[in-house]
Amino acid sequence: MFEFQGKEIRNYLCFICIFIASMVLSACASANTAASSSSRKNVDSRTEKLLINDFSKHRQLTDEVKHKEVQKHIKSFTKDPRIFNHLDSDRLVIMSYILNEIKKRDMPAELAMIPLIESSYKPAASNKGQYVGLWQFGKQTAKNFGIDVKNNYDGRYSPAASTKAALDYLEYLNKMFDGDWLLTMAAYNAGEGRVLRSIKANRQRGKGTDYWSIDLPKITKAYIPKVLALSEVIAERDKLSKIEQVDIPELVRIRTDSPEKLNRIIKASNIPKDVIEFYNPNVAKRNNVKGIMLPETEIKHLKGVPKKELDKYIIYGSTKKTMKS
Repeated sequence: MFEFQGKEIRNYLCFICIFIASMVLSACASANTAASSSSRKNVDSRTEKLLINDFSKHRQLTDEVKHKEVQKHIKSFTKDPRIFNHLDSDRLVIMSYILNEIKKRDMPAELAMIPLIESSYKPAASNKGQYVGLWQFGKQTAKNFGIDVKNNYDGRYSPAASTKAALDYLEYLNKMFDGDWLLTMAAYNAGEGRVLRSIKANRQRGKGTDYWSIDLPKITKAYIPKVLALSEVIAERDKLSKIEQVDIPELVRIRTDSPEKLNRIIKASNIPKDVIEFYNPNVAKRNNVKGIMLPETEIKHLKGVPKKELDKYIIYGSTKKTMKS
């Protein structure tokens, strides 16, 4: 059994700003609203509903929102109008992908706020190289949960590999703490050893052993209330000015049989370099990779990719689809 060390909480307020207001970028242009509304009815669309509605339906920890510590953070998140000022469609794609991976496992939607706090949904996020990626994995924890970390490749930077490992880790912790998701998140932040010791100490003193009762580092004590508060703010659609959500591109995986072939495909494509590197930090780091992940809308810009070599696997809906010409 290992211990996942505690990590410094990121600038959470900035990060929630980025996510919430990113929805504005997806809204239809006012001049085309009438036409697009009509045509969308005839399109086989996967994400007509609001992402925040989907998120709200899959929350499992709403009873905890009443706690005074959660309410304190809700007030701080909602009183400042600047939370709506930032735009970033790429982060919306990442959040949507993570939420759907969580839904596949019937886990609480609130867990999607962890990488928002940890990395602001930036696959390239790094805390001096010690904690890396969307979920800010340490090297040993990453290896323990199946992520390759080598000299010429670091799977912690992969949205797919890191999200799978993080959800595996959270499931492992949740089983350890008998299904208690607050203790699970506390262990994710501070390490299961730290949480287990606090529970044992309280039990010996005849005190409560729930998350709100045990002694934990200040960072961890603030961590869970922030996750719950962010979940509440996002789920309150009225507080988001009823921003309309149109289709969010799904992340797809493109695989080849060698890093050299992938590099040739990337160089021949019309996809902006910064788009490729946002979703695939290992490409920017010149690490050896045979595949990349991109929003589905970018696939049409790939050049020189034979259909037999394009494994277009739709992560969002767990549905494998064939490449359309």
